[in-house]
Amino acid sequence: MVGMSLPYFQFLTLFGSLVVFVAQWTGVISLRRSSAKLPWTLMVVGLLTNTLTTVFTQVVSMMGISLFRSGGVEWWWILPSFGYVAFALGFALYGLQMARSSQRQAELEQLLSAMSEEMDQLRKGNSGTSQDGA
Repeated sequence: MVGMSLPYFQFLTLFGSLVVFVAQWTGVISLRRSSAKLPWTLMVVGLLTNTLTTVFTQVVSMMGISLFRSGGVEWWWILPSFGYVAFALGFALYGLQMARSSQRQAELEQLLSAMSEEMDQLRKGNSGTSQDGA
């Protein structure tokens, strides 16, 4: 990228990351009242970790502060990985719970339909016997 200064590029990277985080936060916040408490908590913890570490590393690097010490990998470079794992685990658990819920709903609808048919048959049978007995 010739002609683009490093802080400007870092700002665009931060802005692009924040756009993705806004979409994720919107989805997670809209799920807060769902029955899935553990998956929601995992998604919030993972997303909070990712958001804070991304903003922190971008802002610090825009200020010109080096985050490396003697070439070693520091904790804040590993921390987003844990955030992604927590978010993905929560998302997967939420998906499994919703699939189970959907399957249970289909079973109950099928049971309701069968019971409705049986009630109709019983009504037809009772109305036929009451007319015969009268």
